[in-house]
Amino acid sequence: SACTAVDGKCSACNAGFGLSGGSCNACGTGTFSLAGATSCTDCTGCSVCTATTGVCTACSAGFQLSNGTCTTCPANTHSAGGTGTCLDCTGCSTCNSLTGVCTACPAGFQLSNGTCTACTTGTYSSGGTGACLICTDCSACNAQTGECSACQAGFQLNTVTCEACPPTTFSTGGNQTCQSCTECSACTAVDGKCSACNAGF
Repeated sequence: SACTAVDGKCSACNAGFGLSGGSCNACGTGTFSLAGATSCTDCTGCSVCTATTGVCTACSAGFQLSNGTCTTCPANTHSAGGTGTCLDCTGCSTCNSLTGVCTACPAGFQLSNGTCTACTTGTYSSGGTGACLICTDCSACNAQTGECSACQAGFQLNTVTCEACPPTTFSTGGNQTCQSCTECSACTAVDGKCSACNAGF
């Protein structure tokens, strides 16, 4: 766009060109220049932009294209880049904004190799990056909180926890309350079988 009067070498270039050794050369992919600039500048937040204006035409991973501008993907979304929008993390509470690989899971799930998998029966997770934990003394529990909904044999349900049956009582588990051992002075807590008898038996 301008040159020296003495030798005709460029001193400024048209939009889309950068000055190098007195010559104007086209800006490479991922760079741009405005009219009168002396060098090409990296596209701001873009993987590709128009060489003459810097308006984004494609974005880097972790960004989405909106009206010629690349904006960072919001929390819990991801983008591989290009011209697409950010996508929700699938099955995750948080994910890598570039790849969509899970980095944390919602309650009731555990993180394994970048994927969230549901806790199996008898286990629970409050979410995050931890593994599912075994429900204490429960045969079934809430997968998100670990609160018991049914008990193992020898225990009875007390609201959301399982308590061991007191001496001379038994429970076969589930939602059953502890029952007195019949005609026994002692019995096994899991099935009520006598281990010692009352007098006269």
